[in-house]
Amino acid sequence: MIAGAYAVFADRAAAARTPGTKQQRVREHILRHAPATFRLADIRTAVPGISDQTIRLVLEQLRNEGKVRVDGTGRSASWNRTNTALFE
Repeated sequence: MIAGAYAVFADRAAAARTPGTKQQRVREHILRHAPATFRLADIRTAVPGISDQTIRLVLEQLRNEGKVRVDGTGRSASWNRTNTALFE
């Protein structure tokens, strides 16, 4: 349990140290730190202080670039990084 809590803390600390705009921080987290399959809530937790609207905007941009794809809709939607995201 302690190791899990430390991992969450480390992810949040890394996200907070990432320079740039809020959109850049979300993008960086999704492409470099998020698991291959994630939900909006995972990003909200990992990059605190950023609105759902901003997270959705970045996810839409990444989807249009072909870097992520969405499975499902609404609260049950999960996002997946595509192979092209690995080369950014």
